[in-house]
Amino acid sequence: MNFQIGPWLFVPQKCILCSDSTGDIELEPILFKLLDYFVNNQDRIISRQELVEHVWQQTFVDDNAINRAMSELRKKLSHPENAAPLIKTHYRKGYSITVEVVAIPMADDTSSNNDDISNEKNSEHLHTTDNLSANVIQQSNRFKYKHYRFMFFALISLVLIIVGYHILTYFQTTSTIKTNKNNHVKQANVSSELSNEPIKKSSESHTIQGVTWNSGQELRPIVSSDNLLFAYNNRAEPNINSFVKRKGDLKEVQLIYKDFDVTSISWQHGAHKVLAEVTNYKDECFIGLFDLTDFVDNPPVTKLKTCEKELYGGAHLASNGKKLYLIELDQVKQGGQVVVFDVKTKKSTLLIPSGDTQFGVTKLKLSPDNKKILYQRHQRDQPLSVHIMDLITRDNKKLYQIPHAGAPLVFDWFPDSQHIAIQIIQDLTIFNLSGDKVSSYPINIKNWVVGLAVEDTSNILLAMATGQNLEIVNIAALFNKQNTVEVTSLVKSDSMNYYATTHLDNEKSRYFISSRTGNLQIWRKQAQQVKQISAFPQQNPKKIGSLVLSPDREQLLYLRGKHLEIFNVKTNAIKKVEMPIHGPIGSYQWQEDQQKIYYDMEHDGMRQIWSTNLTTNAQHQLTQNGGRMLLKNQQHQLYYINDNHLHHLSGQTKHKIAIPIAHCWCSVSLTAEALYSLDSNNLYKMTLDSSEVSSMTIPFRTSGIKMESNHSAIAAKYNNAPSQIKRITWQKSLLNDE
Repeated sequence: MNFQIGPWLFVPQKCILCSDSTGDIELEPILFKLLDYFVNNQDRIISRQELVEHVWQQTFVDDNAINRAMSELRKKLSHPENAAPLIKTHYRKGYSITVEVVAIPMADDTSSNNDDISNEKNSEHLHTTDNLSANVIQQSNRFKYKHYRFMFFALISLVLIIVGYHILTYFQTTSTIKTNKNNHVKQANVSSELSNEPIKKSSESHTIQGVTWNSGQELRPIVSSDNLLFAYNNRAEPNINSFVKRKGDLKEVQLIYKDFDVTSISWQHGAHKVLAEVTNYKDECFIGLFDLTDFVDNPPVTKLKTCEKELYGGAHLASNGKKLYLIELDQVKQGGQVVVFDVKTKKSTLLIPSGDTQFGVTKLKLSPDNKKILYQRHQRDQPLSVHIMDLITRDNKKLYQIPHAGAPLVFDWFPDSQHIAIQIIQDLTIFNLSGDKVSSYPINIKNWVVGLAVEDTSNILLAMATGQNLEIVNIAALFNKQNTVEVTSLVKSDSMNYYATTHLDNEKSRYFISSRTGNLQIWRKQAQQVKQISAFPQQNPKKIGSLVLSPDREQLLYLRGKHLEIFNVKTNAIKKVEMPIHGPIGSYQWQEDQQKIYYDMEHDGMRQIWSTNLTTNAQHQLTQNGGRMLLKNQQHQLYYINDNHLHHLSGQTKHKIAIPIAHCWCSVSLTAEALYSLDSNNLYKMTLDSSEVSSMTIPFRTSGIKMESNHSAIAAKYNNAPSQIKRITWQKSLLNDE
């Protein structure tokens, strides 16, 4: 079962969040566990102690660890389409999820059902026509041919005309439906009280040029009102930094405050001052105004308003510096609302209510003349829409509504405060507020746009959405005195490569899962050769879980979809494990003689340890009081976790767990001497004989980890695809086409 959480699709089987505009984001183990717990307890406030007991599964967890995890989860759930946070803090009570979570079964495409309905309706239509023809013929046969020859031929002609009309109508309707289906992305649905004329498509030529060159992802361009400076944000894991570039000499300065993350939001109109969010994601967050008048390094910053660790949405300061327009969370409806904050009195006044519960305003921009606000609204059961409010008359109108859900929508004002640019997919749409005219300019880009800034009438800046890849790496020198690691790339980052397992022989073959050829397949790296060894069908691709190599090194056990399968690495033969499926399967391991496999499976609301004989297909339940996360050490001894203890499968020994356990089985590993768990970026180690605990920080985000020894592991390392801010230039003004 997958879950829709606001703009995100949460896929528990792969520990990922999916979004059309941002791609797949894999969650670190503790974040996955937190989000999974919130999803299953969405209708109530969850206390910190409850999280300690059920997520960390400890009696005590340091407050800083909880704060860090909640901050990281909020960062992961942040989305360009939804500025309001999806996790709310209730003072001295706990946390709750702010949006309705919708369970989505992983079912086949329902388009065939729609086709059946359409065909059924067409069948009824033709059947009606046939009945009409039959009735007419029956009526004509009541009369004798020689007396009513004229009437007979007249009726026959009428029948032919009716049948021909219905056939022609049917094919015209079918053709129209097909045309609409093929062109629905290109057709802009302008639901507006301002645009009375159809959109005019312009074929004006344009050039595209990069204007930023820092490593990492470059996002959210904003331009000063005199078009002399522009700012942008740079995401280079694990930090977010903000830079300002001067166009004349291309000099660049960074906005810095202590060691905090600084995210630029908007320029104050008529001044060289940038409004920014400044936070350490722990105990301090404020909206600050950085003064770039002198354009010096480390520009001074003035604190305007505190925020709760992270800003809920956009903000804009009026030209006179007295009013701050920003999006805050409606504490009752849990949606974004626009308020006006008086910088002097520190009091807020509601300007635009959130509307539907758990929906509301997510983006806003103040016009250069300070007379209007342009904002984006989420409404229940409706696509995103852009609205405009007159701050003098309080007149509020809908300007634009996207033609379909899922695509990001970005917008900005032109300097004259009379024209607005809205970018969706590959089309830049321009509205003239005074003349009610709309024009559209196709742009030759491949990625979706997540940031837009108008420079002048013929130049705009765009930030593109980029994805992220996973790279198989070896992490060595773990838990040394210097607390450093040695990282070696094993499989380069050109796709989503993960869940690697190793055949420790002379050739050291490594098996892993990758989507580099389309859908997920099993791959092998041997020496310098990387080869796809599976051939799963492209149609209806299924998710693949962790690969577990058999003791004889000839077979791989894995979960594909809902079923366990065995892949022979010598013959490439696939065998489905025949067994009753009582519920979702979690972890799985081989018996040493390979006659049986063990796995944890949910049954009657509780996970238990099971076994299946691969010869007889006999299934047995081995535990009665719960069991999950089957782990095997180098001596092929099997353990599982239950009630915060590590149990030997024989039941003879158990160890009390003294470290946080990752929610994803892929991030827990066992050697003969110690238990390891990767929680966020922290790798924990607990020795089994003394229960001694140690930890270290992995200096990058990973997806799963498998210990090869006490000092070496293989993991999937996240690499964000770099991106640039692009300038789009037209030869003539975009406003001359009116």
